[in-house]
Amino acid sequence: MSFRGQDAIHSIRFNQEGGCFSVATQCGFKVYNADPFLLIEHRNLLSGAAFPPCTACEMLYRTSVLALICNDAAKGMDGSKVIIWDDLRRRVLTSLPFNEPVRAVRVRTDRLAVVLSRKTLVYSLSDFKLLDHKATAANEEGLVALSAGGRCVLALPGVNLGTVNVETYPPGTESSQSGCTHFLEAHAASIQSLALSEDGSLVASASAKGTLIRVFDTQTGAQLHSLRRGSKEAKIGSMAFSPDHNFLAVTSSRKTIHIFSLMQGGREGDGPRGSAFDSILSDTAVVKIDMKLSKGYDKVVRFGVVPNTLIVLAYIPGQAGFKYHAYSFNAETGAVIIRDKQDA
Repeated sequence: MSFRGQDAIHSIRFNQEGGCFSVATQCGFKVYNADPFLLIEHRNLLSGAAFPPCTACEMLYRTSVLALICNDAAKGMDGSKVIIWDDLRRRVLTSLPFNEPVRAVRVRTDRLAVVLSRKTLVYSLSDFKLLDHKATAANEEGLVALSAGGRCVLALPGVNLGTVNVETYPPGTESSQSGCTHFLEAHAASIQSLALSEDGSLVASASAKGTLIRVFDTQTGAQLHSLRRGSKEAKIGSMAFSPDHNFLAVTSSRKTIHIFSLMQGGREGDGPRGSAFDSILSDTAVVKIDMKLSKGYDKVVRFGVVPNTLIVLAYIPGQAGFKYHAYSFNAETGAVIIRDKQDA
């Protein structure tokens, strides 16, 4: 892909608790507060000392430590190096080179996960020792989810078609053995999207068809919900659980944002928990929020720190600028309010 301009966006990622998000650009990265919307930091890594362009930026909560996927000038390979960067001290903590492009990187206080095309590597964040490696299906889009706090839970596309591999690691950065492994038979088609709740207790998956989203208990492997987004196929882009686990937000290539209820009972179907599709509202704005965007936008969604609020970021990879939309919704009345809407 040809990127034009130093502010051309490669990717956008929320931090672990959703209070901030980072934007990886052609020349460095920007960090924003999510709500209220505010630019916190703009770092041009190409100015001064030679620093390889980064293609992705992952924050470690609100600390100055970031995980960057960078080009490897020595190998002449794009996106094949992971750099752990301390922005406060302006120095590299460690550099991990690979012989192929890195598809994604995730970080938490005790572990670092690096996603390659057919395997994912798990490192200790204290000394960057390799702790584990897991084979996956072809994973060019870098599908991975890592719990933010509590138990360390890792979710990956399984080797077999439509399966999800969920690994739960025991406490301690030096522990290399998985305490619990589940291979979930989630879909008939290949996995397209994955999300974990903040504490790692729930995992959501969607297939390449994009019609059904399934939610599982990560400790038992039991399926709790089967949520129907629609009957027509779509590419699921981003999914996020609310902090209280009551809702799941889903974006798709059909320019819609769906919010599903994960509470027992609901306005549509009062059967036992997980027995039926249960959206929090009827076919109105909360279930199908149209951002009125043209084709080509990637959308990243996250519930806000304030209850019943949703943040949606939309951008076109390779172009400068993104759209920030903040919504609030009422699960009882179905009311939806656009709290803030800006172009950045």
